[in-house]
Amino acid sequence: MKKICVLHAPKPYVLKCPPQGLMSIAAYLRGNNINIDILDANIHYINPSNIKHNSYERLLKRKTYSNNFDTIKQDFPEKELAEYLCSNNFDIVLTDCNFTGTASFSFKTFELIKKILPNAIIITGGMHATIFHKEILEKYPVDIITRGEGEEVTLNVIKALLSNNPKLDEIEGISYKADNNIIINPGSGLVKDLNTLYPVYDVYDDFEIDQYREYVKAVLGPFWGDQDPTGVVLTSRGCVGRCTFCNGRIIDKGKYRSLSKENIIKQLTCLYDKYKPKKFGIYDAMFGGDLDTYKAVCDFFRERDVQWGFETRIDVMTSERLDYVKGTHCKYILYGLESVNLNTLKLNRKIPKSTDDNYMSKAAELFRKTSQLKILCVISILYGLPGDDNNIFENTINFILNNHLNNKYYISYLFYIPIMYPGTTLWYEADENDRCYEWDKYFVNNENIIEEGKIIYKNPNVDICKLRFYVDNSNKIISNANNGQSRITKLKCKKDKIKNIFAEGHNGINSPLDFKWFILSALYTLIEKI
Repeated sequence: MKKICVLHAPKPYVLKCPPQGLMSIAAYLRGNNINIDILDANIHYINPSNIKHNSYERLLKRKTYSNNFDTIKQDFPEKELAEYLCSNNFDIVLTDCNFTGTASFSFKTFELIKKILPNAIIITGGMHATIFHKEILEKYPVDIITRGEGEEVTLNVIKALLSNNPKLDEIEGISYKADNNIIINPGSGLVKDLNTLYPVYDVYDDFEIDQYREYVKAVLGPFWGDQDPTGVVLTSRGCVGRCTFCNGRIIDKGKYRSLSKENIIKQLTCLYDKYKPKKFGIYDAMFGGDLDTYKAVCDFFRERDVQWGFETRIDVMTSERLDYVKGTHCKYILYGLESVNLNTLKLNRKIPKSTDDNYMSKAAELFRKTSQLKILCVISILYGLPGDDNNIFENTINFILNNHLNNKYYISYLFYIPIMYPGTTLWYEADENDRCYEWDKYFVNNENIIEEGKIIYKNPNVDICKLRFYVDNSNKIISNANNGQSRITKLKCKKDKIKNIFAEGHNGINSPLDFKWFILSALYTLIEKI
């Protein structure tokens, strides 16, 4: 019997959650009676106790409460991974090449596997591998690449390799090497019915979910429950959007599909009973796309004392749906506004060209109502998209202030720059010389992206200095506008924030260091200027 390994390749920065896609593939293989070993090399070799001390030191330097997740850098564990591979002598190794920003470590993993196990068949997949399947096969010692969603395709490949006469040419959605040639089969790995898959928590222990929890605790101290990795949930795949700055369609083909409400509730119940997450986060591209499942999820949380939150689209969320969230312990809703310019949104296919002119008014009302329900309304905005000019900065600030969307504690803004990620329309429409092939530059922790100018979309109608200023300072400008509020209003807001710190942190105290962390966070908030 051939030995098969599912390997989560190490990453240059330790990811805070196990890989949903690779876990789903592993669970699907196991569910179809394929014997596999699993190693999560992203998390396996870290030491959480060392990380926790450094995280506490950062709190002392900042002198302000923050639950932002500071990812931790790690070296490529060549020696340890080589020992693991050598001691197991695998015949087939399935590993990931998903995020462009971490692709360099995937490439190192391919080369190490081939060095230690020269006869092993190497299979990879994921976003980056799907986009650059031909280039990866040409340059690296990879034998087979599964394109798109990987569960069904990977199972077909493994079954073929385990047979006496593998016929890879009959498998849709793969690219592979054969007789020094690269063969690209048609099709993709799109899973039509998500209910045929197996829940990822079937392999949680194999992917060391407890170690992930310890890692998050080390970074966030007593506030770790805010980003509990056991509470990460996907109830659907795909999105109706065609955004020029998103590469999601490379994998899901823009086909929206949802799990049945029965399946979703079964999975939520299992996670709630077995792992007791401090908070659930639903990371669908457009949660609420199916009304029945949306209501079922709300009812699930209405009956349980646990916080949760989700991401969604403005054109999916209605006032009636927002009303249904009341009383469900919902902590946050993330809306992708992206621009206050309706024409920019249409040009970048965020919304259909037929969208009514009252779209922005509806969005503003949705944001206000979310905050009035004391649900944190998180709004993402991209400065400098195609269609923008230098007026976009002032127009954005005016939209926020004129619509009274500057509630400091229940509305939060994420200001970004359009990145030309491979697979996006921005990437494909850019000149070859404007595309960046230094993959490490795409990692989310790259703080110098504007100065480097290598991966951002360069809008000729937007001044780069203004872009940098407003990305860095828009939140400060909005906050300063709160000076017109009464002192009583500001004190009420501060009271809510301290109350929130207590709610999030008091159950996460597991050591004297956690206690000091908790007290200092509350004190820093208490004395901050209002």
